[in-house]
Amino acid sequence: MHPLKTALAMLLLMLLTPRLSAEASLFSTSPRWVQTLAFAPALSNLLLRQSDSDYAIVKWRGMPTFDRDFEMVRVSRQLYQLGDAMLWITSLGAMLAYNTGFSAAEHRKLYVLLQVLCMEEGISGLLKLFIDRPRPDRSDRGSFPSAHAAFTFAWASFVATDLKRQGYHWFFPYLVATFTSFTRIGGRKHYLSDVVAGGLLGALIGYYFYAFHFDDRGRWRSRRPRSSWYIQPHLQLSATGKLQFAALRYAVFL
Repeated sequence: MHPLKTALAMLLLMLLTPRLSAEASLFSTSPRWVQTLAFAPALSNLLLRQSDSDYAIVKWRGMPTFDRDFEMVRVSRQLYQLGDAMLWITSLGAMLAYNTGFSAAEHRKLYVLLQVLCMEEGISGLLKLFIDRPRPDRSDRGSFPSAHAAFTFAWASFVATDLKRQGYHWFFPYLVATFTSFTRIGGRKHYLSDVVAGGLLGALIGYYFYAFHFDDRGRWRSRRPRSSWYIQPHLQLSATGKLQFAALRYAVFL
């Protein structure tokens, strides 16, 4: 189950949900440069993967000592599959939790979370292209960093920060992310260093995106966007009944 496809599927579901797509302020209040920063790496990753060219800049063949210490860790097939399924479980859980809220702020949290997931998956995907490191099971050369760890820790960091600032227990999302990362090591898909790098990448993006958009009580920080070109997935139904998609748009805010 590819993390980037999961993030894009979440974005597609959100755009096709009338309750969310009808929220007029959902896309207009987030700064355009932030949205471009979020979606540009994912779009670049998808475009580069369409080519058969080798983009590797670094060829990593060595193994640090702490990677060797965890090399013999194994998990059962059932646990591995459960860890893989956590991508959809956490994604759908976030969509249900934020979509059932009646305030526009809850809807915006879902959109910002999708920006987080698209950005970290884009960056981790580009790093996989530029850093050639074979997986422990030698299935391919995209071991570093772990996209599953980046995805789940980005989700965990965002959700845990939201829970903490609203006065709720916040440690459970990190337990879910740690479990998923552990199954990637035990399933011989990643080394420990891959998981640590992916987890740190996702956690930092999740926290800073939340802190940028929401205040200490989880309330939306109002920012007036400027007129500019920006990258933002957009779906609309034409007069003839066809579903149209655009990635590059221009918006003028008076």
